[in-house]
Amino acid sequence: MSGKEYIEELRERAEQGDAKAQYELGSCYERGKGVERNHEQAVEWFSRAAEQDFGPAKATISKFKDVARMRELAELGDAISQYQLGKYYFTSADSYVKRRVHLDEAAESFGKAAEWLGKAAEQGHAEAQYYLGCLYGRGRGVEKDLERAFELFGKAAGQGDEHARKALEEKSKFEADFADLRERAEKGDAEAQYNLGMAYKSGETFVFSWGYPIDKDPERGVEWLRRAAEQGHELAKRRLIVRPTGRVRPS
Repeated sequence: MSGKEYIEELRERAEQGDAKAQYELGSCYERGKGVERNHEQAVEWFSRAAEQDFGPAKATISKFKDVARMRELAELGDAISQYQLGKYYFTSADSYVKRRVHLDEAAESFGKAAEWLGKAAEQGHAEAQYYLGCLYGRGRGVEKDLERAFELFGKAAGQGDEHARKALEEKSKFEADFADLRERAEKGDAEAQYNLGMAYKSGETFVFSWGYPIDKDPERGVEWLRRAAEQGHELAKRRLIVRPTGRVRPS
């Protein structure tokens, strides 16, 4: 059975009063599965199923009402509701990205998440500050800004947020590891020279799920790659291309 045939058969059963079919058709409209996404149609079919006491439909309608109520309170300036609404959009968008579906809607939802989490964060809501920091760290819904991300983590951690505290601990560990890497490279460790060179070339290494920047300096990066290559480091050699003049340049 094709997708179109499935929707037609589902609609026929729904119009005949089959509560499960009504719920499934509402789900299709909500997710854009086999039909154009249409929130109004989704609510219509969920409501019909709920009127027949179909449990999943009743739960879905309750969720829609909860979100509507959250929005009302958020628009009145309630920080907790602003956080909850922002987290709702954050979670929805993150789910789409993980499943690699509805990516346009995910981008829109991340933007809404940033808006509402930002409002709550301005009022000092610690969890909102953490999740807003995550958006800045990943460049979701806002332009990527790691300094802003860690600033928000600092504010959240100062209020006891455990996730933010762990993020700052990871940052401190990265900074210590990077200092150790530089020290080993200066002492002649070829592997450390290669890794340091690559870090300076890109201006970014990695800490947990996003990059933590260092000062990008391609020339310094090439110099460290050259030192590693001179010690026979194969990957460093591949990153350097020899010109006819005998000079080397980065690949």
